[in-house]
Amino acid sequence: MRSLGKTTNPANFLYNIIIFIDNIKLNCYNKIKGMIYVSKPLSIYEVVPHGIAEFPIAFYSETVYNINPHYHKEYELFWLSEGEMRLGIENYEYVIPSGSVAFIEPGAVHYAYDTPESGHRHFYSLIFDISALGSPDDPCRKMFESIKINRFPIIPVHILSDSDKLFKMMTNNVFGAEIKLKAFLYEFISYIIISSQFTRHSDPSVGKLSSTAAVNTTIKYIEANYKEKLSISAVLEEVSYSKSHLMRLFKSKTGLSFVDYVNRYRVEKSCLDLLYSNKSISNIAVDNGFNNVQYYSKVFRTLMNTTPKKYRELAKSFQKPAI
Repeated sequence: MRSLGKTTNPANFLYNIIIFIDNIKLNCYNKIKGMIYVSKPLSIYEVVPHGIAEFPIAFYSETVYNINPHYHKEYELFWLSEGEMRLGIENYEYVIPSGSVAFIEPGAVHYAYDTPESGHRHFYSLIFDISALGSPDDPCRKMFESIKINRFPIIPVHILSDSDKLFKMMTNNVFGAEIKLKAFLYEFISYIIISSQFTRHSDPSVGKLSSTAAVNTTIKYIEANYKEKLSISAVLEEVSYSKSHLMRLFKSKTGLSFVDYVNRYRVEKSCLDLLYSNKSISNIAVDNGFNNVQYYSKVFRTLMNTTPKKYRELAKSFQKPAI
């Protein structure tokens, strides 16, 4: 879906495999509802993260003309520098001209394709995990989590003008490129705040976490500990909610119960092991938090419409060497 210079993005390859397995139609996004990515088909979820754990930010420069429906757990800042395109986000489709900027929330199904008037098209995409803004207690992160940025913010040209230079710095591993990229991200957020291109949905100054922050904290706990036996009690003290209240919030925000969410996340992670390791399926099951391979296979088949073994065989048969 995205290319970084001449590097083949493994997310593109993995996505195509999953699409092949589940035979998802191009317009399936029209039938998808919900706010959080986990309530949507796992078959169009980008398993491979963008960036790395220590620096969860990725920057892409693209000239591709069609991007299939997909979603990911990260935020995405997208801007079209040349041409025209159709951009779909959730249940809406827009024709956007050169200079347009879009901000895509985690879990939002999105896609793009050309129009008859597209001509040459080029766009940039900055994808970042919430952890790029610091720990859950970081005031900048808490402020960011308390707002919802407008889907199509108006960003001054001078903020975006160095995009090509910044991309080349990242591609060539220029010393200091990571600082420059993170500074760009903070400059974008700062301008959003200054220009009031957002809505508030919680107060970051209050002691008790907002419902959104409480659910995000629960998700972070799952992501950090999914290989182990999980207990919701470990989250309750931090979020200051009762178990029943937190579970209701979690279900309302994600569309899934705590257990179902955990199973989905574990399956997502296991897909990477099936694709990139030679570990046995039994070991993959245990390494990703499942008590036994039988239960793992049952959950995997329910979510992926195939078995772990068949998934691995098909993935290996489609794998191509990086160019």
